[in-house]
Amino acid sequence: MSEESKLDVDKIKELASKDKLAFKKHTVLRMRQRKITADEAKKALQVCEIIEYYPEDHPLPSVVFQ
Repeated sequence: MSEESKLDVDKIKELASKDKLAFKKHTVLRMRQRKITADEAKKALQVCEIIEYYPEDHPLPSVVFQ
């Protein structure tokens, strides 16, 4: 199983559509800096696709969604 397959994009989409996501403090800070609302982020996550994946990032893997 590849590292990328461990990231369940379908589950992220499902949770976003059910409004069952929580954002970390750092994420909220970045969203505020970029003037992105939680609703906008959740809507984007409902239709996202992975374009870059960094499984070795610390402390957690990083993903760039499109």
